[in-house]
Amino acid sequence: MDPEELTKINFIPEFHPTKEEFSNFSKYCEDCEAQCGTAGAFKVIPPKGWQPRKEGYDHLDLTVQQPIEQNVWGSNGVYELLYMLRESRTLEKYRKLVSKTEYSSRKKSFTEIEKLFWKTLKLNAPLYGADIEGSLMDKGIPWNLAELDTCLKEGLDNLQLSGVNNPYIYVGGWKTMFGWHKEDYDLYSINFLHLGAPKYWYSVDLDSNEDFETLAKRIFTGRFEKCSEYLRHKNTLIHPALLRKKGINLRKTIQKPGEFIVLRATAYHCGFNSGFNIAEAVNFALFDWIESIASKVKFCNCIKDSVKINMSTFCQTLIDKFEQEKSPIKKAMIKTLKKVQDEDIKAKQIFEKKKDSCKRRNTIKKKNRKRNAASAKAKGKKKRPKLKEE
Repeated sequence: MDPEELTKINFIPEFHPTKEEFSNFSKYCEDCEAQCGTAGAFKVIPPKGWQPRKEGYDHLDLTVQQPIEQNVWGSNGVYELLYMLRESRTLEKYRKLVSKTEYSSRKKSFTEIEKLFWKTLKLNAPLYGADIEGSLMDKGIPWNLAELDTCLKEGLDNLQLSGVNNPYIYVGGWKTMFGWHKEDYDLYSINFLHLGAPKYWYSVDLDSNEDFETLAKRIFTGRFEKCSEYLRHKNTLIHPALLRKKGINLRKTIQKPGEFIVLRATAYHCGFNSGFNIAEAVNFALFDWIESIASKVKFCNCIKDSVKINMSTFCQTLIDKFEQEKSPIKKAMIKTLKKVQDEDIKAKQIFEKKKDSCKRRNTIKKKNRKRNAASAKAKGKKKRPKLKEE
């Protein structure tokens, strides 16, 4: 892959809200989306004076639980990741470990670091502290990822889903990475970098999603034959230069400490860390996700903890809440919620009918196999006629 192709990738949109704009999370995200065109992600830089954590990060009591060793194999811009769980360790021990590999990326420009990652990603498997439950943000502040007031939180009500409406903390080191994927249930996602080295992101433009999926299926044909939602396994990497060569539109960004990256619903993304850092992420939803995305989501059935939301119950929870409010906007949303609810119920009925039909066919096949086996056995037991003596 030509490393110079990386320099030709456009950056995602970047926004700088005022304190007033920053005070309303959902509205500001909707306003940003309206200006993003087809970009799959955008960056938000908080207004001056906003602090995620007043006491700082010098005395963090954090354990890096079962970090993942990320082994990479492949060639010509196409790679797969093999994950192996390793023993948990304190934050300090993890930091000392990853610092031993960071010498290669020190004193290099952002462009040089990016090229170096793609050149050496198969060497020296990194250790990534991913999916650690918790939040490092102070309670009550705007954009606290543990307290985002969106329709996802309202619809799930008291249901707590780790990493979905409860944040995960990510502790990374040089070359720790995340493969191409969409978020669970095709939700929106927001990531905040608390401290450390920059995090590099790539995101496919929303109007290139179908082309990206077609390419991935062609490259990983065998994998997709076993799982139609193979990309949800998060263990594939395709070089951005190869995607550009195939006509797929994508953008990138470099996230620095104190910056938010917002991933839009259905957006494919991947990336890597350029050194030791700590980030925090969670999912959320805007109303358009309910209206046009949630009912079309496809699931991976080979991942046991694949996130599934009962949309009928989800919509009913919102309907009950909205009916008690005086907001004309939310009153108008009820009609849409009931429509989505009806569509979900019909889809489940069709699924159950197909499931029952499949069960009946399998039962008939099983009976036929037993009958044929019994018949063959009976024929085998028939005594051969004795030959007459000459």
